[in-house]
Amino acid sequence: LDTLRKRQAGRLRNGVVPITTRFKPKRADELVGGSIYWIIKHRVTARQRILGFAEAAAERRIVIALDPELVPVRALPKRAHQGW
Repeated sequence: LDTLRKRQAGRLRNGVVPITTRFKPKRADELVGGSIYWIIKHRVTARQRILGFAEAAAERRIVIALDPELVPVRALPKRAHQGW
């Protein structure tokens, strides 16, 4: 979790942590205000609030704007996966 905090501190811009993905979720508007959960070493360890989505036209990517606060959660076993 400390490593994730350090990585995100380096990405922090204007109070937002941007991460990129290839495709925008079909129901993206419903995800704003929800959370993205981080799986580290096969355990759900933290979550971050989703602030919004934007398109990075130059890179043909979708930018997910995250709240910089990482909220620790009770560690639960979880296989790594990607998906909405």
